Amino acid sequence: MKNRKIIPQLMSMLDRNNPDLLFIVLNFLKKLSIFGENKTEMKECGIIEHLNRFIPCNNQMLLQIALRVLFNLSFDTEIRQQINEQGMIPKLVEILKAPGFRALILKLLYHLSQDEKHKATFTYTECIPLVY
Repeated sequence: MKNRKIIPQLMSMLDRNNPDLLFIVLNFLKKLSIFGENKTEMKECGIIEHLNRFIPCNNQMLLQIALRVLFNLSFDTEIRQQINEQGMIPKLVEILKAPGFRALILKLLYHLSQDEKHKATFTYTECIPLVY
């Protein structure tokens, strides 16, 4: 996969507007994000900037698969830093209000709260009252 440069090709397709194509690309990226070398290459290609477009979005399927990709990537500390820098934490807290996404968002927010630097971002959101 790495020799064929499939991840940069998939990343370039994330700029398209076809929901079916985007779903397939995000689903493939989700499956690839399990492996460390793919995760590193996605990080180098700027996947967080591309995923920021889908959080939130009107298409429920695209939002769900984008959140799953983000969750798979959130095990890496540098990616968690990029998520915070892109301002995604307040967006994720807003999505927490939707019942269909709560379980996945809570797992993702838990990963983001592991870093001391990111904990301050949670104080400026409704996260704590919503979790209670």
